[in-house]
Amino acid sequence: MATHFMKLTEESRKKLEASPWRKMSFSIEEVREFGRTPGLYSAKLQEQARRSDLLSDMRPELLKKYPGQWVELTQSGNLIAAASIEEMVAKIEELGEHPPMAAADFMYTGPRRRDS
Repeated sequence: MATHFMKLTEESRKKLEASPWRKMSFSIEEVREFGRTPGLYSAKLQEQARRSDLLSDMRPELLKKYPGQWVELTQSGNLIAAASIEEMVAKIEELGEHPPMAAADFMYTGPRRRDS
């Protein structure tokens, strides 16, 4: 199986760097630290999974309270609602926390898609 790489145009690279989703990813330095510190990445993922499970358990209540918004549970246990990804990232950063470690979900209240 061949691996194909796509070279980004300067415009695409700028869009990627400006994307709020970019802040929801780990930096190269963080990935390197995970490699140097055995168990660190696993521990961080386990903690994030616990917050994701808690957010999932709270979903029925959150759907009623924050319809059509992003809801996140940060590392320190703060529950934040935001209208957009940009606002969500800004709120996490205002708390001095790291966006990739937040457990976030969109409170979608529209019709469910039927799988074929």
